[in-house]
Amino acid sequence: LGLIYTAQKEYDKAIEYFYCCYKLDTDSADVYYNAALAYLGKYEIKAAQKRLYRALQIYPSHIEANAVLGMLLLTEEKYSANAWKHYSFLRKSSESSLRTDLPFPHWRNQDLKDRPLLVVGEQGIGDQVINLSCFNDLRKDYGKLILLCDNRLKEIAERSFPGVIVIGYADIKNIQLGEYENYIDYQTTVCRLPQRYRCSVDDFPT
Repeated sequence: LGLIYTAQKEYDKAIEYFYCCYKLDTDSADVYYNAALAYLGKYEIKAAQKRLYRALQIYPSHIEANAVLGMLLLTEEKYSANAWKHYSFLRKSSESSLRTDLPFPHWRNQDLKDRPLLVVGEQGIGDQVINLSCFNDLRKDYGKLILLCDNRLKEIAERSFPGVIVIGYADIKNIQLGEYENYIDYQTTVCRLPQRYRCSVDDFPT
């Protein structure tokens, strides 16, 4: 019923209903997440954040709560690694149809020691363009990079990042790495780069 009220933009009634749900089940992350959406409908950002944090206390891996909290923090220019970590859950959201399951271990910021790293642009073309603003920062730290991106960005990426192997794809669910498949040691995603290189306003290029 609370979801119906939220969909009808009757946010106060939705919040009242979710409040009753709190008392019946204080350990439901979904209740707090849905209440947060109702508060967002009223533009009560702090109240929404409070419910999102509570949802994540109950269930830290709640995909939608993480993604929404990350977007709210970034909107407030809170570019901490924690904010980007929350935001990175957006790619796991059920709303995202872009999936990839490549057979390489994920890079966890360990020293690569010249081992080849595949950087995957797995989101929409707009997100890839935004997050690739961090790619030159990565190049300064590690030399052996392969960029996998949307076909529409391939030519631009080759001009922007000379010396980097760029592979374009038309369908991320059907990626062909060809001769490079046996060359790659680790993989990461483009959307994880800001988490490493954009942790404050001062980190953004002017």
